[in-house]
Amino acid sequence: ATPSPEGSPQPDAANGTETAPTADAAPTGDVPMPDAETPTPPKVSQPSVPNPAYIEEIVDSDPVIQAVRKAVDLYIPFSDIEGQPGPKLPGLGRSFYLTFWRLSLSDIVLPTQQYETRIKAFATLLTKNEADKKPFERREDTSSREYRALKKEGKSLEEAKQKLEEEFKLQKERYDLVLKRLQEDKEEWFWEATPAATNAFVEQFILPRVLTSAADALFCCHFVKLIIELKTPGFQLLDFFNRWTLTLTRVIRRCSEREAQVFGVYLADMMSYIVQLRRNPKQYATVSKDNPCFYRNYYQRAHDVKDVKYTRHEEFEKGHTKWEGRIFKELKAGMESQEFVNVRNALVVLSKARSTFPLVDRCAKECLAKVENIKNEEQRQDVKTLAASLATVLKHNEPNWLRTAHTKTIAKAPAKAVAGAKAVVKEPVKVVGKAATPTPAKSPEPKAAAKAKAETPATKEEKAKATPTKTEPSTVKTEKPQEKVPVPGEKRVVTLGTTKAESEAEAKR
Repeated sequence: ATPSPEGSPQPDAANGTETAPTADAAPTGDVPMPDAETPTPPKVSQPSVPNPAYIEEIVDSDPVIQAVRKAVDLYIPFSDIEGQPGPKLPGLGRSFYLTFWRLSLSDIVLPTQQYETRIKAFATLLTKNEADKKPFERREDTSSREYRALKKEGKSLEEAKQKLEEEFKLQKERYDLVLKRLQEDKEEWFWEATPAATNAFVEQFILPRVLTSAADALFCCHFVKLIIELKTPGFQLLDFFNRWTLTLTRVIRRCSEREAQVFGVYLADMMSYIVQLRRNPKQYATVSKDNPCFYRNYYQRAHDVKDVKYTRHEEFEKGHTKWEGRIFKELKAGMESQEFVNVRNALVVLSKARSTFPLVDRCAKECLAKVENIKNEEQRQDVKTLAASLATVLKHNEPNWLRTAHTKTIAKAPAKAVAGAKAVVKEPVKVVGKAATPTPAKSPEPKAAAKAKAETPATKEEKAKATPTKTEPSTVKTEKPQEKVPVPGEKRVVTLGTTKAESEAEAKR
């Protein structure tokens, strides 16, 4: 290479183009040496639509995916067959594990109502801003300070509205892509429909994440709802609620105050979905129609079974009553405890879930009584204040309590038992009264009469005393039963409510 004359364009070694010389370049005659080229990574074609990493096709040659799978297999070993469950996740596939732990709340929840509300609010403010500017424009007073402030405010409102609309559009596109991918992968989530798979889902997925934060607690709730909406085969709703109400409620006593608040958020959102289905049988019928999540039993291959039983609405109501009673049992033990932490955690959970738990009248009444007892007897001021506010809220929520048929039967049972007892008492009185007269059909009567004659060798004076007179009718009713009833060993039938003639006949015998 030879030095170029001063002022001539120099070749650019990086891109092969010519660049003009700079003013600082001195005509020294030195040969400019190009910089060493650095290796650039190959360009990866990006999709036109914003596409998250978990939406892209999983390629086995991708080093990132391979590293993730190695890390997952290190802690949760799977079998050699691709995607088959391992010993720690019986019945669950690797794709289900990766899907659950790589998604977030914003991926599976689209707050359409919130976005539309805020966009409408911005539109209202813009309309008001335009109305405020019109008087200044009529007077052609566009240079005043007030008009310039209104114009600046309107511009900022318009920008905020446009940004919010663009964000809502991107969020919707992202949400649709997530649903599309989940719809394709749902068949690989539950390889076996067994109680072990449901238990692994609660212990290895829900339990480690639900107490992390409020967002993770809501994610767990919405992920379960999404499984139901997608009609995922292998997921059993009744058994899932049986498992988590047994497993998660045991954590309340040994968790911190923050974790108790997070669990209250999870409990409120999860029970709200169940209460909504319970209150509306039509909605339950729509959601459960041809939905394998509402199977009454586990079916490995439901399409091969002729008679598939679905959970009826009545059974679903009983299940909700049982789940609420089980959760309240743990909270009741916490409120009755002598430890300050247990009492506080129970009240914190109830304060967060007060709108949807407890709602069954039996549990709600007992819960209200326990809270009022804490309010009256607690010495710590912070717990006393929390119990007082919670008691007020529970009383206000009393019209929303669910009065089930089971609790109504329990309430009316004592009245029915008393009525039946009265009927039983009246029947023997009538029968006994008739049996007092001698009848040939009953053999005990002659024996009793013979024994009465043999056992009463009384004198004429005693017979006269025992025989009632017409002048003393009151002594017959009061003294005669007192003499005859307490006699031991006497096999006689005591009549109740007999008349005067019957008592005289009985005395003569």
